[in-house]
Amino acid sequence: MKWVRTDVKVIGSENIPDVPVVVISNHQAAFDIPLLFSVLTNKPSFIAKIELSRIPLFASWMRMLGCLFIDRSSPRKGLESFKKAAEMIKKGQSVILFPEGTRRPTIIPFKKGSFKLPLMAEVPILPVTITGTEKITANFKAGKRSGVTVIIDKPVNISALDKDKRNIIHEDIRALILANFEKYSDK
Repeated sequence: MKWVRTDVKVIGSENIPDVPVVVISNHQAAFDIPLLFSVLTNKPSFIAKIELSRIPLFASWMRMLGCLFIDRSSPRKGLESFKKAAEMIKKGQSVILFPEGTRRPTIIPFKKGSFKLPLMAEVPILPVTITGTEKITANFKAGKRSGVTVIIDKPVNISALDKDKRNIIHEDIRALILANFEKYSDK
């Protein structure tokens, strides 16, 4: 982040637990991944779409970090990836998911299936909001500094929720991230 002249402000770092979690974050730009690695002290890995496994050097770097690739074209293959991720989490590795399924400068609806992983692994969700990463590349090219804010909320234990609340947890977490996004964007 220093190399691309980006100042990072972190709010809520005290909310990062010492136990494994599933980090749920919005996804604005490619810089989100190194940003999260730089601010999350629980040494997370992440799940990425299988298409990224075809980029030679990038895919090797991702595998070194323990990344799992998910084939979203097949529910069966997706479930297999989630089972592997759940086992990884149970062994102590936190995992980052971007439930929007793609990068956007705004917050789009979250895919409900992403929220099966914390239930399978029996761990809390750590909601994380990112603002400002979509401007880094343009600012860098223009010789300007960028500012990014990362908001880390308290973990949410979805195992303790009843079935009705679990069914809408993707909407609740999205609403929390959207509220943070709106509050901290362009600040």
